[in-house]
Amino acid sequence: MLALGVVILDVLAHPVTSLPPVERAHLLDNVRMTAAGTAAGTAVDLARLGATVRIAGVAGDDATGDMLSLLLSRAGVDVSGLLRLPGVATSASVLPITPDGDRLAWHFRGGNAVFSLEHIDFDVLRASDAVHVGGPDVLTGLGRDAVLEVLLEAQRAGALTSMDLLSSIPTLPPSPSTSPRPWCSRAPTTAWLRPRCCTPGASAGPQ
Repeated sequence: MLALGVVILDVLAHPVTSLPPVERAHLLDNVRMTAAGTAAGTAVDLARLGATVRIAGVAGDDATGDMLSLLLSRAGVDVSGLLRLPGVATSASVLPITPDGDRLAWHFRGGNAVFSLEHIDFDVLRASDAVHVGGPDVLTGLGRDAVLEVLLEAQRAGALTSMDLLSSIPTLPPSPSTSPRPWCSRAPTTAWLRPRCCTPGASAGPQ
């Protein structure tokens, strides 16, 4: 199985009830890091369920990328398709978690902003029994037409395909390439589509 697209290192802090004053600190019960994003997070979950999973994405040649790669590898994900590009910073989020489990998010796009067709090994894609595209609507270096090409090529090779959209992000810049509606119109090209904002309360399901 190939999971391609958004890869993020999440840093989670718990519990957070308020922001501390400047130059002061609040003590936490724990801070942990996870491999996240709609490609990397999916890859980790599937690997833990026993699937053979390879990731395809762009990270930086930096310490954040080192940790992201390590966490993916520890989960059993093949990281040979995680490209570490010099001069690119790895995407990361800082997530303060409230005692009730709600979370805020500060996000840095990093390598996800430059991920494009040239970063995908099509021989690997064609050899995969399933292909998942995570966050295609925020992969501005890829674009809708390129994502459609990826999905159709995978299907021609006999793969099951899926997408997970992120357009519910409130600060996502409005543009034709990031509007959720055009992505929902592509639903027939995927076996599974998770549209987080195309319809209220939408959840994963067969198309």
